[in-house]
Amino acid sequence: MLQGGYLLLVEGESDKHAFRHIMDSYPNTAKFEVKVCRGVDRAIELLGVLALDENLVALGIAVDANESPSSRWCRIGEELLSVGIRLKEKPERGGTIIEAQGYLPRIGVWILPDNQTEGELEDLVARMIYQDDPIWPLAKSYVDSIPVEDRPFISTGTKINKAQVYAWLATRKKPGLIGKAIGSEALDTSVEDVRALSRWLARLFPIMND
Repeated sequence: MLQGGYLLLVEGESDKHAFRHIMDSYPNTAKFEVKVCRGVDRAIELLGVLALDENLVALGIAVDANESPSSRWCRIGEELLSVGIRLKEKPERGGTIIEAQGYLPRIGVWILPDNQTEGELEDLVARMIYQDDPIWPLAKSYVDSIPVEDRPFISTGTKINKAQVYAWLATRKKPGLIGKAIGSEALDTSVEDVRALSRWLARLFPIMND
C-alpha cells in the first residue's frame, strides 16, 4: 500500500521534483507518493484506473493546460465520469477537490499553471522568478533575439515562456533543474499561485492526527 494511501499523478520528472520541493516549502501537507506517467494522456488514463483502487485514500492529478485548459478539463471529466465521478462544468480557481464517495477515493485535479489560463509547469516557474532577478530579463532577451527561422523550438503561445525559463535555468548552480532551483530558494515559493497550489495539496492530502 502506498504511504498513507496518497498518490499524485504527474506528467514528467520535472513535475515530480517541482511538487516535491514545493511540498518541502509548505509542511502543512502529509507525505504523498508522486507517480511519473510519461505524458498527459497516460496520466489521465491512470486517473480512471486508479480511482477504483481501494488502497487509495486520495488520488490527485496535476497536468499542463497547454493551449486549452477547458479541453484538458473536459478530457479529465470524461475519464472520471467513466468510473462514476462527475466534475463541475469548470475547474475551480483554487484547484478541484471531490470528496470520497463510497469506495472511491478523494479526487483532486490541478491544471497547470493555475486552473484558468493556458500554459504549463514552466509558466508557473516564470511567476516564481524574483522580480529583481538580474538574469531573467537577459534570458528573455536572449530567446527573443533568436530569429524565428532559426528556432528549433515552438515559439508561439506559451511555448516561448518555456524556452525563456530554461534559458534562465541554464544559469543556475544545477543547470536545467526546476526542483533544484526551488530547493535552493532561487525561486519564490511565496507567490500566490504557489500558495494556492500548496493549499490544494493540503486539502487533498491532509495530515492525519493519530
